Amino acid sequence: MYYILHQHYESVLRLVKIVNPNKLDEFHSIFNSSSFLKLNPQSKLKFLQKSLPIPDSKYFTLENFIKVVEQTVEEMVQQNISHIDLRISLHLERWKDIFDICHARNIYDKVLARHIDKTIFFIAAIDMKKSEAEIEKSIGALFKKKTLESIVGIDITMYKEDVYKFNKYYKTLLSLRNEHKKKIIMHLGEFTTNDINFEIIRKIKPDRIAHGITLLDSPKLCEFIKHNNICLDMCPVSNKVLGVVDWEKHNPIKKATDLGISVTINTDDPIMFDTNINKEIKTANLSQQQLNLLIENSKKYSAENI
Repeated sequence: MYYILHQHYESVLRLVKIVNPNKLDEFHSIFNSSSFLKLNPQSKLKFLQKSLPIPDSKYFTLENFIKVVEQTVEEMVQQNISHIDLRISLHLERWKDIFDICHARNIYDKVLARHIDKTIFFIAAIDMKKSEAEIEKSIGALFKKKTLESIVGIDITMYKEDVYKFNKYYKTLLSLRNEHKKKIIMHLGEFTTNDINFEIIRKIKPDRIAHGITLLDSPKLCEFIKHNNICLDMCPVSNKVLGVVDWEKHNPIKKATDLGISVTINTDDPIMFDTNINKEIKTANLSQQQLNLLIENSKKYSAENI
């Protein structure tokens, strides 16, 4: 049984998969286009996000939201996944019949009640790439009592140009761990440089880092990560598509484990990157012994162990 600790919710793309799956095939063809391949990793991600197919607003119904939830759980059954720490937005405005993340949590609980061996915990998305007004809206929603009861942690994303916003809000976000016992996950090691990475990690000391690939190039960062027992949640397929690292030439999982750093293997945005846990394992070229270690790490570092 696998534990997935880093997976984006992607409710819009999951809806596309239900109402017009051919659109996903068209979208995935971008990966091999010359205009995409010439871009750097950060620009590739922005390109994909701008190219996402969006269904007509009439499809964003409660009935289809339930289908999206059922689709997620069915994938867990098919892929032998026991648990997911699911990164989900605090704002689900497109879904006109979904009131808030607490309502979404209730729907998930009803579907999961039919699968007693499956669990999904919510990790609230905090996107520093948004405007300060939008960030403050998210933080305001985050500290509501019902929201705190619905989530087990937060996942912070940012680009290098967003460091000033991180510096403005990180102490407030730290109180989630200090006062409310919530996990803190940072997206790092894809696009930001290691001087920025060290500044951020030193200030917030996350429980886990999503990706963390480029951090392994810095002995100082590796020592800090190891000393503070921070786990790296790696996602080989998305790294490969975005050109962050060539997994055929380099194996960041092996490098991290050789350094004594804990690692897990995950699916990131499975619909966007057309992946699943089996594709991730194949891309990482793991031995059974390595995979067993990663499975044990995923159980140890999952948000259920708070």
